[in-house]
Amino acid sequence: MFRKLTLEDKALYESYASQDGQYTSEASFSCIYIWQEHYKYEIYPTDYALFVKFVDNEQTCFHLLGVSNWSKVIETWKTIDKNMILRGLTITQKKSLEDAYPNNFTITEELDSSDYIYDADSLSTFAGKKLHGKRNFCNRFEAEFDGRWTYNEVTNHELDEIWAFHESWKRKNDDGDPVAWQEEGQRIASMLYNLEALDAKIGVLRTDGNIIAFTAGSFVRPDTLIIHIEKAFYDIAGAYPMICREFVKHYTPQIKLVNREDDMGIESLRKSKQSYYPLEIALKHKVVFNH
Repeated sequence: MFRKLTLEDKALYESYASQDGQYTSEASFSCIYIWQEHYKYEIYPTDYALFVKFVDNEQTCFHLLGVSNWSKVIETWKTIDKNMILRGLTITQKKSLEDAYPNNFTITEELDSSDYIYDADSLSTFAGKKLHGKRNFCNRFEAEFDGRWTYNEVTNHELDEIWAFHESWKRKNDDGDPVAWQEEGQRIASMLYNLEALDAKIGVLRTDGNIIAFTAGSFVRPDTLIIHIEKAFYDIAGAYPMICREFVKHYTPQIKLVNREDDMGIESLRKSKQSYYPLEIALKHKVVFNH
């Protein structure tokens, strides 16, 4: 029934995601694929939905894409395992499930896994009063490195250089958690060395020819860019807002929205994402059967 998710499943996965018009991270094949080693994703395609199974904190869960028949989804869910938890349910999916099956489930918000959605024009300029702090950081960076900074979209010959930057960043920020670093390294390597197959986009920011920041993302919809990875040297003021601005600017006006993913319940990450003033927090929900 279920089988391991592989790189060859990209077109299949995206065909289901496009039916929903979602822009959450669950709808992004690239996002799911680079987390494969951590969550052990498996898929079960049907003609009424794609079931995507994963393991989170030793708990078996799944999310859904392309639901066209909730009755069949519920029957399949019961057949697979009624105790398996449905995760990542969007507001639209939540409403359709409640309309079809009122009072059959307990549905709770999962704020820690909800995505931050931004206006692309705002991130590409940092215009306006709310974002004046980000704009000031960029102005100071541009003044300090006048004529010495560049931004470019990555080509394959730069991938080893990005990996070397990541290793340098890791040495500067090592918190003594080898498991976390190994998993992060796997995600970055998975993105870098499957760049073309994932149709991923990577941008690098340089000063004096050296990489000081990079970011990686993909299109979850034609009008929505999702950011999977963003890293910059903390000791270079303005590097983070600069790489954010330049990456998004490269794809506007093609894109209207930017998804910077969730904050994983990490307070520092939450503050950082809030400081860019999202248009919306794309809420996700957990669903369990009422017994």
